[in-house]
Amino acid sequence: MEYGAGPRTLPSVDAVIDYNLSFVDAGTREKYRIYEPPAPKEYAGQLVVGTKYLHDPQVEKLKEIFFDPRVRKYLATNDDPNLTGQLAPVSDS
Repeated sequence: MEYGAGPRTLPSVDAVIDYNLSFVDAGTREKYRIYEPPAPKEYAGQLVVGTKYLHDPQVEKLKEIFFDPRVRKYLATNDDPNLTGQLAPVSDS
């Protein structure tokens, strides 16, 4: 699927990664957003889960991993050029 189509396809898939602005413009509520990095939101990606999967055990595990202090530290301090600027620590919101 193309970037920008995430909000439209969210009801028919398990999860979507897309531009923040796509979800903001579509009115996707924050409770469905697993990963939403700080500004610039219009260019950053989000990991969003469909309503029926919000409390799915696999989604809960994914959220646990994203918020693991070890993962957050790695994302904040890695120097891999393939990851720099592509991944960021997850906010607490």
